[in-house]
Amino acid sequence: MVNRRARRAKTERLDADKLLAMLIRHHAGEHVWSVLREPSCEDEDARRVHRELQRLTHERIAHTNRIGSLLVLHNLCPKIIIGGRDWAVWWDRHRDQVPPMLRAEIEREGARLKLVKEWPAAITLSGRVAS
Repeated sequence: MVNRRARRAKTERLDADKLLAMLIRHHAGEHVWSVLREPSCEDEDARRVHRELQRLTHERIAHTNRIGSLLVLHNLCPKIIIGGRDWAVWWDRHRDQVPPMLRAEIEREGARLKLVKEWPAAITLSGRVAS
């Protein structure tokens, strides 16, 4: 049995030896590498909307989790979706149970969350989403 660390050794010399062996095999006619197709500017640009929507989804989740974590610090556990349809009513009933500085932070997170939730619709309506 080979030592796990020895098996995974990685040095510049080992890399160079492996690349040289693959180059020799390639010149001998063996199919060693695949051709990399560089995306065109249009292809890359078409991916922008999807990537932006993905980032917004991650931001939305982060803001929601942050608000939930801040509420848990004060034993508040909303049984509704944070930032959802019933959030404003729930928050109005419970906001006084939170110290002023924390309340302000939660409200700022809520404002960011609201903005992040509006952007995907704006992106979709602007006609930039490929069908």
